[in-house]
Amino acid sequence: MIILLFSALILNVLAAPPLPPCVFYGYVYVGGRPARDGLTVTAVISGTALTWTTETKNGTYGWPAKGSSEFWIPSDDPETSEKDGGVTGNTVEFFVGGIQLTGQTAAFDSGGAKRRDLSVASTASNQSSFTVAVDCLATYVGYKVKISGRLADAYGLGISGANLLATYAIGGGSPKDIASFNTTADGNYYVEWVPTSKSGNYSLKVAWEGNENFERTEASINLALAPLEEQYVFSVISNSTITEIAFNSTNKVLSFTLEGPSGTTGYTNVTIGKDLIAEATGLKIYLDGNKKDYTATSSDTAWLLHFTYQHSTHNVTVDLSQSATPFLETPFGITTIVGIVVAAVLAVTVVFYRKGYRLKKDTSTPSRTRDRQ
Repeated sequence: MIILLFSALILNVLAAPPLPPCVFYGYVYVGGRPARDGLTVTAVISGTALTWTTETKNGTYGWPAKGSSEFWIPSDDPETSEKDGGVTGNTVEFFVGGIQLTGQTAAFDSGGAKRRDLSVASTASNQSSFTVAVDCLATYVGYKVKISGRLADAYGLGISGANLLATYAIGGGSPKDIASFNTTADGNYYVEWVPTSKSGNYSLKVAWEGNENFERTEASINLALAPLEEQYVFSVISNSTITEIAFNSTNKVLSFTLEGPSGTTGYTNVTIGKDLIAEATGLKIYLDGNKKDYTATSSDTAWLLHFTYQHSTHNVTVDLSQSATPFLETPFGITTIVGIVVAAVLAVTVVFYRKGYRLKKDTSTPSRTRDRQ
């Protein structure tokens, strides 16, 4: 027993000490700007599934003097059968925000400390996204356009305090400023705008230049306005390109052309003032001559008609000449009329039946009276 214990002690003394790790550190740039805090930096030993991850701080990784945490890769333990670390000469690859950095590698050096600055054009986490919507209200005197939407990061979290710029262009002309404004705490924004002309094809855009953490982003929407006898205003809002919008006041037909990239879904909202038509029930929309289903939503002053389609080039007509479907032509109206007719027939039958009964009763009474006399 004493000999076995002594042999074990000798083996432990003779075992090689573990090799020191290799330390990496440096700056991280995204789109040419220092990376935001909390962006992941991952090191991978090429040809293996071994990874080590840290996070950026003050635009750096693995740099305690700059505020980020120490970042090191252990050396491989030769006493184990599986590779569990680096060996001097191994290639180390880097990822920033899940994006592999092409050509930005380093050589593993046991016991070394290496600065390796990293740069990436963009990452999933530094992307922002816009939503933009236009809620148009047709009025008798003027036309007010409400522009609203939301600015959020790749995880759907609103970006607050971002300074946005809304612009418009008519018929492909030069853009003109609408307003500059900031997002709210949850990333929402809202601005009102009255077009300088009542009619025309407008392209509205909301843009953000980004900051040290996010890249520039923008969103746009198409808007077409058409006047009716200088009193009523139609609007056509779409993610398609709108052209040739016109209104024929004789037959009361609004027409326009839509165009968009094949393989995508388009949508269009048509706003019609209630001063022109009180009910939307009888309106008909035709897409390339075929009747198109739509939904109608009522506001205080207008009807909003919404329909979707697959993009290509489409000709659209909105027929306003038909008034609301007459009550007698509706299913409820037909049912009501049938009910009234049936009730009337039954009532007449009862009346005749009762009259017949009374006639029989009246003809028998005098005969009995004469018999008594």
